[in-house]
Amino acid sequence: MKKILLMTWFNNNNFGTLLQATAMQNILKSMGTDEEGYECNILNYIPSPKKAKKSIKYYFNPKKYYLKTIQIYSKFYAKKYDNQIELQNSTFKKYINENLLISPENVMKSENDLIKINNDYDIYLCGSDQIWNPKSLDYNYLLGWVSDSKIKASYGSSLSSTPVPEYYYEMYNKYLNRFKHISIRDKKCKSQLEEITGRKIETVADPVILWGRDKLLDFAGDNFENINDYCFAYILGPSIKLRNKFLQYCKQKNLKPISVVGVSKENLMYDKKIVEYADWETDPKKFVNYIKNSKFVITDSFHSVVVSILLHKDFCVFEKDKNHKEQNNRILELLDTVGLMDRWRSCDEQVNETKISREKWIEVDEKIELLRKSSMEYLYKIFE
Repeated sequence: MKKILLMTWFNNNNFGTLLQATAMQNILKSMGTDEEGYECNILNYIPSPKKAKKSIKYYFNPKKYYLKTIQIYSKFYAKKYDNQIELQNSTFKKYINENLLISPENVMKSENDLIKINNDYDIYLCGSDQIWNPKSLDYNYLLGWVSDSKIKASYGSSLSSTPVPEYYYEMYNKYLNRFKHISIRDKKCKSQLEEITGRKIETVADPVILWGRDKLLDFAGDNFENINDYCFAYILGPSIKLRNKFLQYCKQKNLKPISVVGVSKENLMYDKKIVEYADWETDPKKFVNYIKNSKFVITDSFHSVVVSILLHKDFCVFEKDKNHKEQNNRILELLDTVGLMDRWRSCDEQVNETKISREKWIEVDEKIELLRKSSMEYLYKIFE
């Protein structure tokens, strides 16, 4: 039995994060043969918060104080939802305990902790999700703490389509050149990372796409309360306008509004008009079922789009934050790849309520299958 250690995010109470972690772990466990099986644990790594160094300019930036004021107010505003947030946290915790195999070691919080398990596994794999995002980089996700005698690789480790600053070049180059194989999820970062490392970088599908429709449906199960004629929303960005569009659409189409809210307390300030329609006891399985059984989906979330596409659900996706365009890139790349760019809208545009035809879904499925095939071929190379 070969042992795989998967290093990814799993503990930030995010539906997409937990879906990709669940999918990746299950895919890896299923890759073994009768002669050689694979055991896969997700690394129990919850790093201690680090205070970033701030330049003098930081303290003289008026925008900083405005954002700090908003942050303080939003946390104060969220206090009224403490009970609901606690319910949401316990729902996610229960899901993790029942659905993910977490490494049996104590919680790892530092590089010194990680070095202690340097020789406990055969393959060390990092990804997916935004674990290589240079805006919040923890270099331990580059596996520098793993011995070079071990197989190290990445699957779909995302940089969030953010250019890597030059002061990180040496670090990315040093650690990634010790990998057997490197793949990322962001096409826009491929050429820059190849230039930094001098290596061929492959782009692969998100693990939920790799898992596929049938596995996703098996995962979700049938234990779901039947709710008639509703529109489902999952909105993460700071747009009150988009939340209003959701409610207006529901009223126009005579659909019941149902939503799940993001896990950031800061978001609740923007969610105040839709929070009464939120289900705080939603876990990733219920999240998939809400999309599966809805009449329509309105979102700005990448994984909401992924699930909608796999389950052939009519949807409209809006830009998350017009001030941070890079947050939209992974959605745009996916829509372009599968030929559904017409589902994209800016925050100032109206909902695209056009139904996606059966013929169009056939085309989309064919493109998804090609994406899955090439991504599985990459994954198998790691185990050769």
